[in-house]
Amino acid sequence: MLVPGVGGSQFTIEAKRIGKFKLTLKADLEGPTKWADIVIREIEVVPNGRQQTMVFNGRLETSVEHPVTFPPDALPAVGKIFVRLYPGPLSQVVEGMDAILRMPYGCFEQTSSATYPNVLALDYMTRTKQVTPEVRAKAEGFIANGYQRLLTFEVPGGGFSGFGQARANKILTLYRLMEFADMAKVDDVDARVIQRTQQWLARQQQPDGSWKRDTNFINEGATNRYNTDRGASAAVETTTLILQALLKSGEAPAVARKALNYIAARKDASGTWGTQATTIALRALLLSTQKSSAEARGTVRITLNGKPAARLTLTQENGDLFRQFVLQDIDFNGSNKVGIDFQGEGSPAYQVAGQYFVPWTAKTSDELLSIEVSYDRTRLSEGDLASATATVKNHLSKTANMVMVDLGILPGFDLLTEVDDYLNKSATQKRPLGEVQSDRDAGHSLLLSIGAGETIALRYRLRAKYPIRTRTFQSRVYQYYEPEVKSVARPVDMEIRKR
Repeated sequence: MLVPGVGGSQFTIEAKRIGKFKLTLKADLEGPTKWADIVIREIEVVPNGRQQTMVFNGRLETSVEHPVTFPPDALPAVGKIFVRLYPGPLSQVVEGMDAILRMPYGCFEQTSSATYPNVLALDYMTRTKQVTPEVRAKAEGFIANGYQRLLTFEVPGGGFSGFGQARANKILTLYRLMEFADMAKVDDVDARVIQRTQQWLARQQQPDGSWKRDTNFINEGATNRYNTDRGASAAVETTTLILQALLKSGEAPAVARKALNYIAARKDASGTWGTQATTIALRALLLSTQKSSAEARGTVRITLNGKPAARLTLTQENGDLFRQFVLQDIDFNGSNKVGIDFQGEGSPAYQVAGQYFVPWTAKTSDELLSIEVSYDRTRLSEGDLASATATVKNHLSKTANMVMVDLGILPGFDLLTEVDDYLNKSATQKRPLGEVQSDRDAGHSLLLSIGAGETIALRYRLRAKYPIRTRTFQSRVYQYYEPEVKSVARPVDMEIRKR
């Protein structure tokens, strides 16, 4: 006779090798009726150090060569060199979409930038009659969710703003009008939303035909022209907007080609160009497919230190698939030369990325933002409380705007308090709480501004749930619109004992 109840068993798992592995748990129950269940999870084991990357981008006309040199303090034999090929525009859209979908949903612009690439990808597939079930399913789901969330940022009286509060922002509203018009091609969009957005923008026009610039905006992209911080994102946005005009007019094809090469060269290791810049860049890439045969045909040969490493033939059947090669036989003590040769038609985009890890004790001298996370205790029993402090510092000589802090909450712990409840009490310089936006939908993330040279301590409490020995999840800080300005906190070993 079976007695109902709930129990548990503990197993010790030790990571032996770096890489991705499948963990399989299977349970069998013997008796009059046999029951069984199985769970399979993929686990990635990473080196115990701070990850660093170096990136080279471009377009293949004939042959290129890039040096990839690992620094002397890199952890031995754990670096990698990737070669990524983008024969056609959809391959760049898919990679950019996958990267953006991992971004937190916060302000209106972030939500939009996590939705728009799906719109672009689905529109492209519809026009070219390409069947990609995985991309289609992902796109349709996120478009529907993104659209409903976007509507919540509409300001009473018309227009949209970063957080749905008056006053509306003309640049953001213009971008969203463009997005809704594209979205209407592939999904249901309320025509009244488009109409009243058009009408609101028309009402903002000045008697001389111009539109007065916004004075309330987020520090990003093209809006930076009117602020103190014009970053690389703005250059990409400006170039892509001009490129779209050139492509639509058919004028200056040589200039348009140079602009496409510039955009390809500015992609980061995650496949994006920054939040809003990614949206505009992908839009320009897809527009280029309507004006010319953008997919490449021919043969690509990859070499490492003069030796053949990979070969790929681009055909009509595979000409728009993203390809990634992980090179073998890397020289970790010297300079590696990665060569890519292309013979054929078109000019596929490419990226060479070197990935390596340095010890946690090795601080980079040019770190513009830093984060450290400490705990008042590292050994607890079930039900005990632990206090954590995340210390974030801005090393810039100016205010860092739109700073995202992602707190890696420990497995086996519950977060007891909202982090932003403690912000005013712990900041070295007090500020109104309204200047800080905490995004509950993103999990344990905060969006804030940090003054030049300022240090902020974010304090929160955790409760231990069950016995476990673990290392803390990654906590990081970065500028949302310039993600290369970032830092990762050193993990901490924690133990929860059975009471």
